[in-house]
Amino acid sequence: MPFLSCMAERLVTNRIGRFTTLCMPVKLLEYVECRLPVICSRMKTASYYFDDSMIYYFDSLLANVCGCIQKMYFSVYTQFFGLI
Repeated sequence: MPFLSCMAERLVTNRIGRFTTLCMPVKLLEYVECRLPVICSRMKTASYYFDDSMIYYFDSLLANVCGCIQKMYFSVYTQFFGLI
C-alpha cells in the first residue's frame, strides 16, 4: 500500500458508544501492518491488541488529539533525523 506512506497523519476516529467501543477499524489494522504511526481514539479492542507504545491514543477531547499529533511528530522526526 504505497499510497499510505505519503500521508502525514494516520488518524483513526470513532465516536465512542456501546457498539463502536468494541469495533476494530480496518484502517487501523492496515496502518499497523504497514508499520506506520497511528493516532486512534481509545477503543477497548484497539487497546487490548495494541499498547501505548504502538499507537498514539486520544480520548474525546480535542486537546488530547493535538497532544497525540505533537507526540507522534516528535517521535517520528527524532527517529528520522537522529535528534536526541
